[in-house]
Amino acid sequence: FGSWELTQAPVDGAAIAGLKLEGTLRRPVTAKDDMVLAFTAKGGGSYAALAKLAKGQWEFEMSARDPQGQSFTETYRFMAK
Repeated sequence: FGSWELTQAPVDGAAIAGLKLEGTLRRPVTAKDDMVLAFTAKGGGSYAALAKLAKGQWEFEMSARDPQGQSFTETYRFMAK
């Protein structure tokens, strides 16, 4: 298992606390390894989740919602080694 840690901050660098983060890890070519990440707040705008990844190409889709209801979604593609 590995730990995913995200720190959310706007352009001015101030940490954003109180976010609801949701994340999904998936393989681009199959759904059999898809997993939903459960993020917990660590303080200072940092959030962490555990995941076990096999080597190869993955996509990470993250959604964040602040206490005022504004939301943001982003997808990243990466290689696990």
